[in-house]
Amino acid sequence: MKMLNNFQMNLLKILSIMILFFIAQPSFAGFDIKPGEELTYEVSYMGAKLGTIIISTGKLKKENGISFYDTKAEIKTYKSIPFLNINVEYNSKTDKSVSFAHQFIGNYKSNDYWDIHKIFLNYAKSNIYVSKENEYGKYFEKSYQTTKKYSDGLTIFFIARNFLTSGKKITFPTIVDKQLESTEINFIGKNVDLPIKAVKYPVKTLYFNGKANWTGIYGLSGGFEGWFSNDDARVPIVAKLNLYIGAAKVELIKWKRSGWEPPK
Repeated sequence: MKMLNNFQMNLLKILSIMILFFIAQPSFAGFDIKPGEELTYEVSYMGAKLGTIIISTGKLKKENGISFYDTKAEIKTYKSIPFLNINVEYNSKTDKSVSFAHQFIGNYKSNDYWDIHKIFLNYAKSNIYVSKENEYGKYFEKSYQTTKKYSDGLTIFFIARNFLTSGKKITFPTIVDKQLESTEINFIGKNVDLPIKAVKYPVKTLYFNGKANWTGIYGLSGGFEGWFSNDDARVPIVAKLNLYIGAAKVELIKWKRSGWEPPK
């Protein structure tokens, strides 16, 4: 057999290292996003029920060569809560890859008028445009130049599901309000059988934790924990978040997802 020359030997070493590298990486299947899904959560603080969050997924669309899902969140406090009055709608164009966003529109009820917050992410031009307006007109607008692909406060909900089984600690560029920040998530992959009120049996989940380096609705910021269903749907079952009133719990109470029940 002909002896390998130095170039061939070096190439073989590089290929061997690359193969070992990819074998060593934790593998994960893509998230099974489901158009028509609707998940309802209840937010509570020290046992007091504050309100609900409803998150839904629309059909896959394609515009200007970009494929995305329309995703939506409706956040409302209960009328019985005297110190909170929140009525918010988020709409985001989440990329087909479920790893970044293309557009975000936030509507915030203020008396009889909706304040509007818009974010347009133009990756072809490395540009992010942000504007905010109220009943008196536009009061903020700014453009940012960046080569990074960003999530928003809603898209990060789906990104966490996508990377749930990765076994990695990942930092995701995140734009919330008008600041370019980041979200750190440590996908531990710890199996937990978790009881919730909406299900008669403990739900099979995967646990993770992370840190929001931004401030969102309810004053959401800082450390958080999540327990998502340990199946292809990766439905968020429970989350514990730091809000401006203190540590709060978000728990699944209703769901619409074809063919899905929380895994035993």
